[in-house]
Amino acid sequence: MDTDTLCNIRELYLCIMRFENRFEETFGLTLNEGMLLCTLSHAPSSMTCGELAEELDLSPSNMSKVIKSAEKKELLSRRLGESDKRQMYFSLSAKGRAQLDAICKAICEHSIHSYQNDLKQGFVTNRILEFVGPGV
Repeated sequence: MDTDTLCNIRELYLCIMRFENRFEETFGLTLNEGMLLCTLSHAPSSMTCGELAEELDLSPSNMSKVIKSAEKKELLSRRLGESDKRQMYFSLSAKGRAQLDAICKAICEHSIHSYQNDLKQGFVTNRILEFVGPGV
């Protein structure tokens, strides 16, 4: 690996960190909570903590913390398993769906605004850098 590649990886890492901070400031959610909402919105049915942990590539204990935080914000619904009452199944609550819709709308509006600016300026810019702003 040459030094340019390493420097580019560092820039990408900083960009992702800034995106995550901006996401949390803007929407009041951690990126993991946002990914949880997104994952549940695409699931054909409710999911267990283990299934969510696998899907999001998080440890079971970290997934439990993310779920607990999202539940505290009333973004999830929890139900007991039918055959195994110890098993919990999670799905989006109405508030969680509304939060995800608001996030998607804000990002879409940002992208449309950015695209209009791109057309005026005659070039396409990096969406992540635009979202996190200058200074990376």
